[in-house]
Amino acid sequence: MKPSLAPLLALAAAAPLVGAGPAPRPVALVHARVETISDGVVEDATVVLRDGKIAEIGKGLAAPAGARVVDVKGGTVMPGIVSPVSRLGLLSGAPREEVPGDFRQRGGRGGRGGGGPRPGGGAGDPSLRAIDEVPALEDVYALALGRAGVTSLGLAPFGNGVAGQGSVIRPSGSKRADMSIADSAFLWVSVETETQALGELKRSFEDAKKEIDARKKAEEERKKKEEEEKKKKEAEAKAAAEAAEKAKEGEHKDEPPKPAPNPPPAPTPNPAPAPGPGPNPPAAAAEAKPAAPRPEPPKDPKKEPLIAVIEGRLPLFLKCDRSADLLHFLEVLKEIGLESLTFTVVGGSDLDRAADLIKARGLSVILTPDVTNEPNTRNRLFVARVLHEAGVPIAFSAGADTLEAHRSLLARAGDAVRFGLPRDVALRALTLAPAERLGVAARVGSVAKGKDANLIVTDGDPLDARSRVLAVYLDGVAHDPDFGLPVLD
Repeated sequence: MKPSLAPLLALAAAAPLVGAGPAPRPVALVHARVETISDGVVEDATVVLRDGKIAEIGKGLAAPAGARVVDVKGGTVMPGIVSPVSRLGLLSGAPREEVPGDFRQRGGRGGRGGGGPRPGGGAGDPSLRAIDEVPALEDVYALALGRAGVTSLGLAPFGNGVAGQGSVIRPSGSKRADMSIADSAFLWVSVETETQALGELKRSFEDAKKEIDARKKAEEERKKKEEEEKKKKEAEAKAAAEAAEKAKEGEHKDEPPKPAPNPPPAPTPNPAPAPGPGPNPPAAAAEAKPAAPRPEPPKDPKKEPLIAVIEGRLPLFLKCDRSADLLHFLEVLKEIGLESLTFTVVGGSDLDRAADLIKARGLSVILTPDVTNEPNTRNRLFVARVLHEAGVPIAFSAGADTLEAHRSLLARAGDAVRFGLPRDVALRALTLAPAERLGVAARVGSVAKGKDANLIVTDGDPLDARSRVLAVYLDGVAHDPDFGLPVLD
């Protein structure tokens, strides 16, 4: 253990019982090597955390008055890991063997640690959201925070075909609203190459496209009618003005000759009483009454997510077990005239075969950082490197819905570097790249001023298997690396 990191280790060893609140004062991580991801590496830097955000970052910055100063000399600060897609905590929570026996004695949150709300499988429902199945105070989320350094989780719903909407959460909170970063972050579609399943998938997108076309047509007709009504009113107003002008000219022609000077006063007739409001109001008053707005037709909640995808308002995550699944989906899009639709491909152990196609279509890929073998050979195959070298943007996922799969992400990314993936690409694939795919890069994924203070502190290179995670910061609060519980100030 490096002596300069002893104060931070001492803090981590003093993890309190649950109930500790946010840090009451700013934190200054000093003398740190910072992997910003977005702006390279900053040596001997100070990172100031205040009110849950990264307030300042730079070399030689002085710690603010009253800040808790943590010396990270010899260590590294990097963004927290962003896990882009899994069902961690939804399907079965953490298996019992993954939850330490003394977790609750150290302030465990009392979550299920096993059992889940709804098993996978079956047809999906586009209106469902993963956030609605998140169990608050789930043990596995605290452990993923501490043991895996995962500070943001993309969760996919269950089901096949158009399964539902994925959500992004922070792995802490007593209720879903506190945990949610994005309730609806992507539409999760799982491709099955069976004929009936592909037909249902095609019909879902086709119906959404027809609804869009119908709305466009209705909007065009509405605008056309409004324009016609506007022209009619303008014509009526013009005709009325012309009639008034003619009437005025007629009055001037029929005027009597001027009377002689000082004529005798004429008797004043009794003025006729002004017409009172009768049972039938004047026509002008009736015309002045505004027309009642037309009620909008009801919207189908099962179509709306697909409509949002087609219109580019909601990302699409396409689960493909094989490259053939991708080809089938592209054929479906072609048949219904959606060739230009962009999306993110998830999974696929042989996507290297479709690397050129994926690049040409402008798609990105989420996959595991694992090295495998070519089919029926002992030749090593690293799909992530093949895709990167082809110019395809990549992001790393755990690949399984378990705590251990998430815990091994840093080590597996280190293996990816040893198999030829550039180091900066591997780190970006764990942090900023998945944040971009999830649409939350403005908040997380890099060490930058104004972003959420979600950080990992290690005692060396985070991709070196010999390095240890000393602390994880979530919204500026230090959590210990064993149980993911807040550390007392």
